[in-house]
Amino acid sequence: GGYNSSNTSHLVELCEEKLPTFFISGPEKIRDQFSIEHFNWRTKETLVTNKFLPEEKDLTIMITSGASCPDALVEQVITRIVSFFPNAKTVEEISKEFLTD
Repeated sequence: GGYNSSNTSHLVELCEEKLPTFFISGPEKIRDQFSIEHFNWRTKETLVTNKFLPEEKDLTIMITSGASCPDALVEQVITRIVSFFPNAKTVEEISKEFLTD
């Protein structure tokens, strides 16, 4: 979501309490399966983290967004992440399970 969105920033704040969290504005911020460019909402700095995806065989990734974030943008982020895992569920399968109209 947008870096100026208070709703999205609050979601990031909540997630950071329990999980590794990366605040991105779109799929282009995921440089590759090893590095991600993300925003620190507290310091307003852009950071790059390498090895952001764990090398676990069974991996669960939670994606959330603010209310004003377009669904298409969320789907693009999902597509980008899924592309790194050849045995992952497709975006369509994920959408059927988790996304509603």
